[in-house]
Amino acid sequence: MKPSKPIKLPVDLHKLIHDAMAETRMSTVILADKLGIGNSSVHYLLKRRGVQVGRLWTICEATGVNIFRQLADAIDIHNPVDKEKEQLKKEIEDLKKEREILRDVISLMKK
Repeated sequence: MKPSKPIKLPVDLHKLIHDAMAETRMSTVILADKLGIGNSSVHYLLKRRGVQVGRLWTICEATGVNIFRQLADAIDIHNPVDKEKEQLKKEIEDLKKEREILRDVISLMKK
């Protein structure tokens, strides 16, 4: 069986982790302590080809930065919820306009 070809991510996951560490002013020593691993393990983690989801989760918790959101934003797939949200915003605006028109009509009828 041939070894699988490495997956090329559209974003540099290791850069996102480094950015999260920089954003929170966290050294590899502090991150290692928060993850309960050795400093050399953090260095190895940051050089590996990929990062396990569980480990990435703990990094997000340790840094307080949602790297999963950054990854999701990099994926060029439109979220149906976003589309629905935009439609609902438009409906709200339409209803506000309709309400104003009805108020005007009611005020004219009272005269």
